Amino acid sequence: MSCDRFGELPVEIVDLILTELSKNDIIALRSTCRSYNSYFSQRLVQRIATESSTEKLLGYLQSAIKSCLHRVLALLLAEKRTLADMKNGLRETALHMAANDNCAFATRKLVDAEANLEAVTKYGWTPLMEASRFGHEGIVKILVSAEAIVNYQGFHGWTALHLAIRFGHPKVAQVLLEAGANPNLQDNDRSSSGCGKVKAWGAV
Repeated sequence: MSCDRFGELPVEIVDLILTELSKNDIIALRSTCRSYNSYFSQRLVQRIATESSTEKLLGYLQSAIKSCLHRVLALLLAEKRTLADMKNGLRETALHMAANDNCAFATRKLVDAEANLEAVTKYGWTPLMEASRFGHEGIVKILVSAEAIVNYQGFHGWTALHLAIRFGHPKVAQVLLEAGANPNLQDNDRSSSGCGKVKAWGAV
């Protein structure tokens, strides 16, 4: 049957056919049948969400974030809401990944899915701290608008403001100050965010 004729089949028949196909078969079919492209994507994500381990799902989600595959990301979250707060071996969540990769779409989707804004990695980083460290101003604005805690003190007693200053992101620092960040909080070296050069502990 040609792909054009395939597109004329009722959805119920298409579903029956898809149950007999592997994920790779569905991918191949998706790339050739434009009329069912969106539907195949949805069914493929459902199959992945059902059959994959937590580790693999997080890998798929991270790949979607890094590659700006916004539709895949949205489908994954719609299919498995708990993905929003799943953690990898470093205790990173998808929100940490989105903050790291400066993906505003993913950050908004995860915030809308009520992802934990205060999730902390193995090394004591929140998503807001990650975004501040890398100077991702847009992500910082999304997170503070969602009421992420701006004065959380993580690794070495650092706050998001400490990191914004330390890594040279004055615009991010300004956003944090306007959101209520305390410039007088001291880290474990008793240095405030407004102090001069201090040891870059954990700057990995």
